[in-house]
Amino acid sequence: MSLKDYWYIAAESRELRAKPLARTMLGEPIVLFRDGAGKAAALQDRCAHRNVALSLGTVSAGRLQCCYHGWRYDNSGACVLAPAMGEGAELPKGACVRAFPAEEQDGYVWVYMGEGAPAGRPYHFAHYGEPGWTSFTMQNRFEGSVEACLENFLDSPHTVFVHKGWFRTSDPRPLSALVRRLKDSVEVRFANEPISPSVVSRLLFPRGKELEHVDRFLMPATSKVDYSF
Repeated sequence: MSLKDYWYIAAESRELRAKPLARTMLGEPIVLFRDGAGKAAALQDRCAHRNVALSLGTVSAGRLQCCYHGWRYDNSGACVLAPAMGEGAELPKGACVRAFPAEEQDGYVWVYMGEGAPAGRPYHFAHYGEPGWTSFTMQNRFEGSVEACLENFLDSPHTVFVHKGWFRTSDPRPLSALVRRLKDSVEVRFANEPISPSVVSRLLFPRGKELEHVDRFLMPATSKVDYSF
């Protein structure tokens, strides 16, 4: 299985409005837009005519229109209009661009970059939109690889030194962890983790409650950290 055979977040749903939106996914330039039904669509970001970026164009009646000669594409990537050829003209063979499966879920536009149809739906964020739960979004740009970022997010020991006092403090008490390797994920469940003094523990951790801490890596690029009491 290739790393392309997964769903990836391409944009927040609120970013995708009347204008096309350019993104680069796994090195591939794509363009996002909303079709006539308001659904998110994703195409290769180039016109089949002269290779101009379709993201420089406009959306007209749910079709993506190239800014160079006005060729229009539907959500399947097929060219449905070439104005200079005249009304009812037969369009050239190959007048199409690649379309990628796109879905909106949990406030994001997800794109599947693999060949063929995706095996399942995009990843669902637990408790998203449920009563009694709060969700928030934060964007950062990191000068590092995806692998380095994921390793850092799931690396508990570094917090003692890099974020000393904020998240954890040095604690000599022993800690054990059970590691489970699954098909598309790795789970680390910590046992008898002590609650060391820190700003986070004072603000968020309820007193006198036993802590359960589970870290997960989910293919292809998701880290999930759960604390429960």
